[in-house]
Amino acid sequence: LPRAVVVSFAGRSEEEQTLRRIEVLWDLNVDLYVLWGGELSVLDSDLATERQALVDTVLQYPNLNNTTGVFGTSIVSIAEPEIPEQGLGGYVRQRFVVRVQEVVEPTRLG
Repeated sequence: LPRAVVVSFAGRSEEEQTLRRIEVLWDLNVDLYVLWGGELSVLDSDLATERQALVDTVLQYPNLNNTTGVFGTSIVSIAEPEIPEQGLGGYVRQRFVVRVQEVVEPTRLG
């Protein structure tokens, strides 16, 4: 099934936990594109399959494959699919927002 996933920066926030520990939250837009031939009956099935594959992949790597400092990854929102005009076909986009939680221990100058 022709599909693509595009990841882009959505936002960042941080909260100081202690003088030597900062929690950083990274929000990422993960746009799933699924090719659509124009029939809604086929789209529902194809989109559900690809959406579940993306969710399964995020769940499989909760620490982003053991990336240093990362202690959690979750999908915080899933938008409704953006469907092209009926009969035209094209790619349907569905946006997920994935949040990555990271702990940073910066070097502090005394």
